Amino acid sequence: MNGIGIIFIIIGGIIILYNIVIQFSNLSKIIQYSFATNSLGNYWKYYFKNNFSLRALISSIIGLAIAIVIFFIIAPFILYRKYVLKNDVDSQLQSGLMFTYEESYPHIDKEGFFETNITFLGIKDVDVPIAGNIRVDLVMIMAKISEYCEANNKKVDFKVMEKVKLSNKATATVPVMISLNDRKYPMYLIYTDEHKEKYQEIKKLLFQSGHRDCIFFSVEKIV
Repeated sequence: MNGIGIIFIIIGGIIILYNIVIQFSNLSKIIQYSFATNSLGNYWKYYFKNNFSLRALISSIIGLAIAIVIFFIIAPFILYRKYVLKNDVDSQLQSGLMFTYEESYPHIDKEGFFETNITFLGIKDVDVPIAGNIRVDLVMIMAKISEYCEANNKKVDFKVMEKVKLSNKATATVPVMISLNDRKYPMYLIYTDEHKEKYQEIKKLLFQSGHRDCIFFSVEKIV
């Protein structure tokens, strides 16, 4: 084989390798999309649209073989997320183990302040005005608590959507878990009557599971 033939082989190999790298890049995006949507419905549609080309037939065939293998690898995980985990979330919502929140609550009076029981922790003067927007309210609540704790040498930390195993073997998803001096307290924001009813129920289950005290910030008084 002469030198020119070797050069053509090297160039051809580089082109195939380059196309395979592009194949992997596009395929990774398709995989991310499939997991994000918990669906395999568009896997092959997007693959053939973005990855398969007759002008790069060799690298396309290699990429297709890889895509087939990856499809069968990720399929069980996506189907599990789609059906098992979704059913688990639906079950938690129905039983009160998980709260749902709207982004905003336009009907709520914005002139008032949240009612709270956090004073039992010795945290005082946490007067948070009601914005009616879950993100804004949560940020303001955590900021007020942090401000008080820093000023009084209390160690505080927050975790959102923390899962808690209950004594009945169910799993509750706590909207905000406050850690104060290394002890954890579930915290709930209450905007609606449904929130109030679910809070009363989940509070009992958490109490039975070792979380003796729950914190609430509510737009209305809770007895």
